[in-house]
Order: sequence, then structure tokens, then C-alpha cells
Amino acid sequence: LSTGTTGLLATLMLDHTNILEVQTKFLAHQKTELGSRLLGLHVEGPFFNPIKAAMHDSALIIKPDVEWTEKLLKAGQGRIKIMTLAPEMQDADKVIACLNKNNVIASVAHSYATEQEMCKGLQDGITMATHLFNTMSPLHHHPDNAGMVPVLLNSNAALGIIADGMHVNDYMLSIVLKMNGTRPFFVSDAISPLGTDTKDFIYRGENIKVVKGACYNTNGKMAASITPLFKGVINAHRLGFELFDMVRMASLFPAQLIGFDQNYGSIEAGKCADFLIVDKKTLQLKAVYKNGIKFHSVYNI
Repeated sequence: LSTGTTGLLATLMLDHTNILEVQTKFLAHQKTELGSRLLGLHVEGPFFNPIKAAMHDSALIIKPDVEWTEKLLKAGQGRIKIMTLAPEMQDADKVIACLNKNNVIASVAHSYATEQEMCKGLQDGITMATHLFNTMSPLHHHPDNAGMVPVLLNSNAALGIIADGMHVNDYMLSIVLKMNGTRPFFVSDAISPLGTDTKDFIYRGENIKVVKGACYNTNGKMAASITPLFKGVINAHRLGFELFDMVRMASLFPAQLIGFDQNYGSIEAGKCADFLIVDKKTLQLKAVYKNGIKFHSVYNI
């Protein structure tokens, strides 16, 4: 909350299936708001392509399983809003159909899908990209396989994109923001050290270093971000895009995506009074309000 995010989806990272079930059941019953408002859950995995595991342990990846998915959704009691998976994996289409039936967004990432496999994934019911470009097959100009990203850019899918300045090149970010017909919105990809001055920490026994707002493992592989979502708004604005439009990409558009825009995502009569006070010149956070109540601290990076 100190970084300016008043509401979020808690993301469950790749883990043993029994642990994911316990985490889901626990978070589904959470009522107390100690900081940011918990709007629901995002399950990232476990149906990944091992080639694109990134910081996740590829040993924990399993084949798409409808029976287990239904079990997890039941544990979530309607609070699971998004599941991220790789559409090219065997039986992924069956899981996507299950998610669609239960009003859960089927999102793509940690995938090495070809152009053709991504087209099929969209036909099967994928409607979102978790973090465009990252953990995806590379974009190419080949006539037989341009990769999955051009397919997503030419689709009606909602496109989550990390604007921390490290995950996505500024030119690529600008191209996406300038494209007519795309539906981009900002995601932080942030993990637990967000809002602190932590320089290194341990994740699953591995030492992770924090460098310029991003995290890296001992092999130099990028392992998520600790850049606040609002900093992504500022980064995009400084590339020449209207501040109002960039703010909506971090507030109203995500709220619309998960069906919470009646109460959140913009400043309007009847909505929850969530808003930020910023310095007019530097855009540094000065105050964070949730439900009209000023939070006791702010954090800028």
C-alpha cells in the first residue's frame, strides 16, 4: 500500500500442487486488510512449458490437468480470477475450457508457443497475456512462424506488460502503447521485497540480488521485479505518453478486466475513495489513500 497500490491480486507462484491448494484455501478465507485490498487470486502455473520456467523450479511443472484445476477452483471459492498457463502443452485446451466455464481468465506466459499454437490458444479461450514478451517465444519476421507475440498483438487479448524499464525495452514498450486496437495494461511482476530497501534475499534456497528495481539469480537470470506499479506509470509517461492514459492502464483497465470497476479503478461518486497524491513536477508519491483514509507511509523508488 505504501507504494501506491490500493488493491491487487495475490499471485501464487509455481509450487507443489498440495501447497498451492493450501495457499488458495487460506487466501480465499482472508478477510483482514492489513495493507493493499485483496481483490482475488492469480495462479501462475503449474501448467508451464519447462523451456520457459524462468526463475521457477521446472521440476514443479506438471501437465495440464482438468481434475486438479477443478479441485483448485473449488478451494478458491470464486476468488481465483486468473490462471497463467502455456497453451501449447498437451490438454491445455481442456484446462482453458474449464477456466472459461468457471469465469476465470485464461492467461498465457511461460510458454514457447509457435504462431500456430498461439492462434489455437486464442481460439480455445485465452483472453490475456500475463507479461507480454517476458517468458514467451521470441518475436520473429519469418513467414512461417513469427512467434506468439505478434499473434497476441493482433488479437483482442488483454496485454499485461511490465514497465519497470528492465523487463521490456523502452522502444518495444512504446510500440505496444502506440498500437491501435491493442488492450495493454500495466503489471508490476513485483515480489516480496517491494517497498523495502532489500538488496538481496533468499528464494527457495537461492540467493537473489536486487539491481535497479529488478531481481536476478546467481546465474544472472532475471527473477521478477521490485519496482512499484506506479513507477511503471511514470516510466511510460516519460516516454511521451499522456499521464491520464497511463494511470488508467494501472487502475481502471485492470479493474475492468477482473470485473471490479464498479467500485475501483477511477475516482467517481459512489466508488471507494482510493487515490494518490503526487508531486506535480517529479510525480513522486506524497500520500496514499484507501477508502478515504490516509495511509501512514509512502515509498518511492
